[in-house]
Amino acid sequence: MEAEQSNTIITRISTIELKDNDLLEISISKDQELEKSDIVDIINSAEVLGNGKRLKHLYIIDERTLPSQEARILSCSEYGSRFKKADAIVVTSLSQRMIFNFMINVEGTSVPSRLFSNRDEAILWLNSF
Repeated sequence: MEAEQSNTIITRISTIELKDNDLLEISISKDQELEKSDIVDIINSAEVLGNGKRLKHLYIIDERTLPSQEARILSCSEYGSRFKKADAIVVTSLSQRMIFNFMINVEGTSVPSRLFSNRDEAILWLNSF
């Protein structure tokens, strides 16, 4: 994990940026498998950038990137959600939509979570929190 600016942290496959006082944008690179260690990096980055506060999380998942089962479990857990108010996840493909819908609707999440195909709609939804 390396800090690029005071409001941005770059990890192995993601860029985590504090967009305003309560919105964290997490951009995940394409053609990756999101691992448990990547989720740990995101959790740690959220703590640092948000000074330990709960923030709205906007995930932008690039093409052909999917989470491992361990990453999904950690992300949805109480521990993985301790710095989250809500999760909006923006995806580009049907396979991503299927996996993330399963994660939200079947595995369950600790905070309000919703899937989107459009960044602007995701931000509008997050702003309701």
